[in-house]
Amino acid sequence: MRITEAKLIKLGACDGEWGKYFVGKKSVAVKLLLDAAIADERYSYAQWVLSRLMTNKQQINWAGYYAEQVIKIYEDKYPDNPAYAAYAAYAAATYSAKAAFAAEYKTMQEKLLRKGLAILLEQSK
Repeated sequence: MRITEAKLIKLGACDGEWGKYFVGKKSVAVKLLLDAAIADERYSYAQWVLSRLMTNKQQINWAGYYAEQVIKIYEDKYPDNPAYAAYAAYAAATYSAKAAFAAEYKTMQEKLLRKGLAILLEQSK
C-alpha cells in the first residue's frame, strides 16, 4: 500500500508536516512512512496516518489490541485493584500514555503501531 503527500493533506494532515518523508518521491509505501515516523519518535504522526487509512472494522480491531496491551501494564502495576487498572488503562489510551507508563512508552508505541500496520495491510487485501 502506497500513499502520497497530497493524499495525506486531503485526509487532513498539516501542509509540510510530512514533506521530509516524500523528498524526491511521488509516493511512499505506508510501511516505510510509518518506519520513518517511528524512527523519528513521531508516534502521534504514525497513529494519525493509520487511523485515517483504516476502515471502521480495522480501527475497532486495533483499539481492542491497544486496550489489551495497555491494561496488562496496569493489571501488573495494580494487582489488588482491577477497577483502578481498567480506569488507568483507559486514561492512558485516551490521554497521555507517555506519562502513564514512561518506561515502556517507546517499546509499547512501536508494538502498537506495528500491529496497527499489520491490521491495515492484512485486512486491506
